[in-house]
Amino acid sequence: MVTSKTLQGAVKALRLLTDVGQPQEQRDWLRLAVHGMRLLAASGQLVTRQQLAVAIHASPDEIGTLLQPPAVELDAQGHLIGAGLSLSPTPHQLHLGKQRFYTWCARGALAIPAILGREGTVVSHCPPPGKRSTYRSHQSVCLIWNRAIRRDPRG
Repeated sequence: MVTSKTLQGAVKALRLLTDVGQPQEQRDWLRLAVHGMRLLAASGQLVTRQQLAVAIHASPDEIGTLLQPPAVELDAQGHLIGAGLSLSPTPHQLHLGKQRFYTWCARGALAIPAILGREGTVVSHCPPPGKRSTYRSHQSVCLIWNRAIRRDPRG
């Protein structure tokens, strides 16, 4: 079993969404990130500012102040393509059903299915070079599914 620190981080992030002791801007950004991930995962496509505004009950102007790189990834038109869960290739793949996404870090790849309430498979290429790890991540617990060590032919 993967240490519970990953899930504790996911639970902490979710608690921050409703913790009135946190600054409003931080809570708003976390709401945007979670809803952004949900919309990305649902469609597998970029998310517009209007979609985010509807999802978190905010104005497009408020969304604009929250969508600030490097906290999020935006395309050239300012559409959301990443907020932890990403459409941009990274060494950390997250498969949700038949859809392939990417995450900014291996820990996020394990926590995001729990945040989304979905099951996923994580394939991550982390140091040392050439080692590949595959995990099955459930909506409430992360289990090591298969630890496959393979040499990546690309180096």
